[in-house]
Amino acid sequence: MLKREMDFIDRIMKVFGSLLFLFLFLSCGHNDTVHLLENDWFFSTEEDNGAYTPFDVSTIKSLPRYLDDGEGILFLKTEFSIPASYNGQMLSLFLGRIEIADKAYLNGQLIGETGRFPPEWFNDWNMDRRYDVPPSIIRWDSKNELLLKIYVNRSGLISGDLQIGPKNQIDDVYSVNSLFHRQINLFFSFLLIVFGLNSILLYSKRKQEKAIFWFSLVSISFAFSQAGIFLTSLPGFQYTRISYIPFMKMIGILEIAATYCFLRFTRSFFHIKKKSYVTAISFIPSIFLMIAFLLQVNYSVFYGFYNLFEMSLSIPCLYIVYIAFRARIEKRRGAGLFITTLIPISLLYLHDMFLTNVVEGYIVMMGGIGLPFMLIIINIVFGLDLVKDRNKAETLNLELDETISRHIHELKDTSNKLSYSSRRYNFIHTFKLSAREREILGFIIDGQSNDEIADTLDISIRTVSAHLYKIYKKINLHSRMEIFAAFNKPNTFSSSRAVRKTPSGETG
Repeated sequence: MLKREMDFIDRIMKVFGSLLFLFLFLSCGHNDTVHLLENDWFFSTEEDNGAYTPFDVSTIKSLPRYLDDGEGILFLKTEFSIPASYNGQMLSLFLGRIEIADKAYLNGQLIGETGRFPPEWFNDWNMDRRYDVPPSIIRWDSKNELLLKIYVNRSGLISGDLQIGPKNQIDDVYSVNSLFHRQINLFFSFLLIVFGLNSILLYSKRKQEKAIFWFSLVSISFAFSQAGIFLTSLPGFQYTRISYIPFMKMIGILEIAATYCFLRFTRSFFHIKKKSYVTAISFIPSIFLMIAFLLQVNYSVFYGFYNLFEMSLSIPCLYIVYIAFRARIEKRRGAGLFITTLIPISLLYLHDMFLTNVVEGYIVMMGGIGLPFMLIIINIVFGLDLVKDRNKAETLNLELDETISRHIHELKDTSNKLSYSSRRYNFIHTFKLSAREREILGFIIDGQSNDEIADTLDISIRTVSAHLYKIYKKINLHSRMEIFAAFNKPNTFSSSRAVRKTPSGETG
């Protein structure tokens, strides 16, 4: 694993740990609000009969038990006093997250509602409830009555510390919970969409990299599959525009698409040979359960199939883990980094699929943070690989330029040598000389002395001098300097001087 990749992961983990510490610190911070769960609570399944029964607050995360068939409207109420020190301050009520929909009444007046009640109900399970309290309805000299009207359908709970207090303190509590329940998921989903679109552009330039193609699809499909966590907090959202069951069917399709793309990405990332039957087998349970819940219009049946469907996605997820460990054993490139991020993310993903479906009232969702965290790291690794590839290409281009330049110089040298040899040959054969005389004239042009010529030809210096005398006479030159001048500046050399006259006056 590359050192800088490990350093990057270490920095990310430190930031994540700091955020977690901040969340715990702010969550545990002291405030002087009125904590409502410390009071006595009562419940009823009918609104106007006045028959309220004591309510056990320890069961606040399993509300369906109080209704026949786990579906209907539940009324919860409590009474509390507001400290006189609050007088003159704006007050707010914080109710945490409530599943499915709720309306809050203080002293008989509606102060806020979230979600949508039947017939076209919508489950706004991840929205923290914060309602401002009009000063005019507050009773300063007697008990105040809080009534919660909650719609429950197979699932129903209240998660959080119910409290009322000064608006600024309630706003702080709401902001911290909103950050970790929705805004972080929204931020990561936005990043994944950006990275996914960027990967599509990257794939258009490097179509041989199938891993980039599948990465873009898993990033975008997973980002949209998280819409159930933050959709209702987006500006302009209206419950009347969508029904909950069709919405969850769409989320289910996106979840299986994201899982399939992630599996294909993993295989492409490690260059695993294609075994389509293994991939198909791992998705068979999920496909059958998806078809089953897509055909349902009754929420009770849909709810059961959908929970089984989400748990069945653990099968292809385990196959992904197997591929990663196999790649690590085979020492494939990037396997160490992949597993380093995959193990904790897999645990968070399994946590979401099993605990939220098995443990009643459990709605802590962690995978929405974990998997984007992993995909973002992988996207950055892709970026680092691209930078390395570009640097490598630039280095190769520089080396190629240097090689070409060197070969050009070598060709020039060779050309010069060939030109010299050609000129040497032509100069020597301009004159009517014997073979030995041409040989000696060539050595003279090369700059050799009489001694060197004698050693090269294995003849005496006297013989060299005799041949040289004949050469001077035949070419009508008188010294080595004149020979060099005639060779290097042939235009200054008169061809008439090179023609030796015979004693009879005829040219020879």
